[in-house]
Amino acid sequence: MAEPTPRRKPGTGTRPARPWTDWVNALAGLWLFLSPWAMAPEVSSAAAWNAWIFGLVITLLALASFTDRRAQWGNAAAGFWVFISPWALTYQWVAMAWNAWIVGAIVTIVALSGALSGARRGFSATIRA
Repeated sequence: MAEPTPRRKPGTGTRPARPWTDWVNALAGLWLFLSPWAMAPEVSSAAAWNAWIFGLVITLLALASFTDRRAQWGNAAAGFWVFISPWALTYQWVAMAWNAWIVGAIVTIVALSGALSGARRGFSATIRA
């Protein structure tokens, strides 16, 4: 009977197939980038600029995390900032604040999930090698 093929070779440093976290964060970042045009009556506000900048950052980090899982830690930090930004920047539009809280929580939780599961796999592969 043939043994199942491992998802990755121990010690190679390549990432196993778990791209759902990257796709979720890429889509969340894209939505965050587009949301000022969909939600805010005043497009030039601090909330809109924050959404444009961090939407782009989150999307780019999510795409980078396909090849380097350390980018997920950056996404967790960016998601945390997006979550607290309605308080720090005193958003005037309630819809933009709720959007930031929801997207920030999703990005932070998903990025930490991917980063922590990748760290555990890397640690266990090192022990077995």
